Amino acid sequence: MQTSSAVTRRHLSAALALGSVAVLMVGLQPLLLGELLAQDHVSLEGVGLVAMGEIVALGLGVVLGDLLRSMLNLRLLTVIAILCAAGMDLVTANVTGDGPLTVARALAGLAEGLLLWGAVSLIVQGPAPDRVAGVFMVVQTLA
Repeated sequence: MQTSSAVTRRHLSAALALGSVAVLMVGLQPLLLGELLAQDHVSLEGVGLVAMGEIVALGLGVVLGDLLRSMLNLRLLTVIAILCAAGMDLVTANVTGDGPLTVARALAGLAEGLLLWGAVSLIVQGPAPDRVAGVFMVVQTLA
């Protein structure tokens, strides 16, 4: 379905970049968790909890984005998500223990889900969403 919207190439470029950053953590997660384990910031048992918390929260973030779309501007929601994701990444570097790390990474996953939702929202509203979605998949693979 083609929609007439004001989604420009600049919007789509930003969506591709932010959406790719949002799911980049899924690929980097084993490295992060391995390093946190090596530095005794998390236990071996806690690694699974931290990973699961972030992945589940990412999915919930997508749902939350859809629920919040009528209340907040997409740009504002995206800025909030970027700041939250960056903040939780900083918190991750400074906390120790299974519980605190699970909470920090789950909140980061929630923000990443909002970013992913924002990217997909712009992709489907723009011209040729099927083609842009394909480019999005390639960018994710290469990142």
